[in-house]
Formats: sequence, C-alpha cells, structure tokens
Amino acid sequence: MGFLPDNFTCDVCGAPKREVNHWWNIDLNGEIARQKDNSLVGNIHSAFVLIPFDPAAARQASIITVCGQTCAHKVVDEYLSNMLVASK
Repeated sequence: MGFLPDNFTCDVCGAPKREVNHWWNIDLNGEIARQKDNSLVGNIHSAFVLIPFDPAAARQASIITVCGQTCAHKVVDEYLSNMLVASK
C-alpha cells in the first residue's frame, strides 16, 4: 500500500506524491468495482480496475498506487503475464 500518514508513495518506484503528478489507483481484486457500482458486484474474483488517484482508495491495503503511466504499464504488464501463466 502506498500510504504514509500525510503522504502517498508509488508502489512501483517509490516516488512521493506531489501536486502535479498524474497518479492512479489500481485494483486487481474487484474491490473498487464492488464499491462504486452495484451492477458490477456479480461474481468478480479477478479484475483490473484503473481509476484516477483517490486518497480513500489509496488507503486500502489491496489497492496499488502508481505515480503515472510508466508505473501503471509495469503493473498491467505483470498482471497480464500472471493471467497467461494462470491460464496454462
């Protein structure tokens, strides 16, 4: 989790959050989908949900916080690789 009392850090590269950064929250477990829209509740066991940075979401242990596109792409890459391995 990328959260310190008043500061957020990128879970991929460790960069501290600043005013100008273009941060994202990534949920790999469907937690955000279940909270934001009841129509998505269904049987979500695995999902890749990317939302603009939200401090409340970033404080959840299961949410990955990233500082921008480069770090978000690294998480997407790892997620897709893990999905391919799991499908074999």
